[in-house]
Amino acid sequence: MPRQYSEKERESHVKAWKKSKLGQKEYCQIKGLTWSTFKNWCKPTRRVPQDYPLVPIQVTPSQDTHPTSITLESPQGWKIKLNGDVDEHQLQRIIRLLGEMPC
Repeated sequence: MPRQYSEKERESHVKAWKKSKLGQKEYCQIKGLTWSTFKNWCKPTRRVPQDYPLVPIQVTPSQDTHPTSITLESPQGWKIKLNGDVDEHQLQRIIRLLGEMPC
């Protein structure tokens, strides 16, 4: 019967593989992992809306000279600036894609 790995163990292996600069198959051979299982650990997981933490937002007037710009800022410090007309559907798609980024 194959060994069951905890979520923490899977995340740890994925992080170690990324740092190793090895190919997935080579990493799996060295660590005694099954490649077909390991590659599934590296696939992005689809998050349902309940998985997104609610964070407070603050809407402030922009000092930008472009009147139709939106800047998305995360608590982790990254920023995405969107210039031009961005409709609700485009913004929802951007937010959804950010949540689907691979590990």
